[in-house]
Amino acid sequence: MDRKFVNYIYDQIDAAFVAIKYRRPRRACCYYEVSPNVYSWHGMPCDSRGFEAIYFMLNIGLHFRDIEETACRYTNKKYKTGEGVTIMDTFQSVLGEKYRYFTFDPTEPELIKPEIERIIHLVQQFAIPWYKENNNIESVTEYLKARVNTLGFYPERYAAALSIQGKDQLLSEFIEEHRESVKTFGPSMVSDWEQFSRNFKPT
Repeated sequence: MDRKFVNYIYDQIDAAFVAIKYRRPRRACCYYEVSPNVYSWHGMPCDSRGFEAIYFMLNIGLHFRDIEETACRYTNKKYKTGEGVTIMDTFQSVLGEKYRYFTFDPTEPELIKPEIERIIHLVQQFAIPWYKENNNIESVTEYLKARVNTLGFYPERYAAALSIQGKDQLLSEFIEEHRESVKTFGPSMVSDWEQFSRNFKPT
C-alpha cells in the first residue's frame, strides 16, 4: 500500500467534507454538530489487497458527547470531541444493493475527483437522514443495550445513557448484573468494569 497516496486521498476527502461545513481536527476525522453535543461520525477504512488501487468502505455513526464524556471520565480515558462513535452502521447496510466500494487508483487520477463527489453526494442523500432518525436518546439506549455483551466500551456507554435519563433503578440493576456476566470475558475485562462501576456516579 502506498501510504503517501492513501494520505493524499484522505486529505482530498477531508477537504471535500470541510467544503460542506464539516470540522476537521485531524486527518481522516471530519464531523459536524447535528444538534447540541451530538456529532456526525464517519469512518473510512481502506484496503489495497496488494493492488495499486485502494478501496474505501464507509461507516457512519453518531457521537453523543454526554455519553462519551461520562464513560471516559470513569475509565480514566481522555475524551476528545468527535473521536469515538456511540452508535454506528455500515453504509452497505444503509444503501443495500446501491452500495459499492469507493475506489481510487493512482494510474487514473482523473477519476479521483468524481469518486470523492460520489462520497459526498451519498453522505448528503443517505447519511444525513440516518443521523436525524437516530439522534434521540431512546434509539441510542436500545442500540447500546443490544451490544453490552460485545464489550468494546458498550457497557460503560449503556450505563452512562441510563444515568443521563435518570433511570437509576435500571442502572443499579445493570451494574449488578454486568458484574457477574463480565466474568465470562476474563480477568482484564472484570478489572476494567470493576474500576468503572466503583468510580461511576450517576449524573
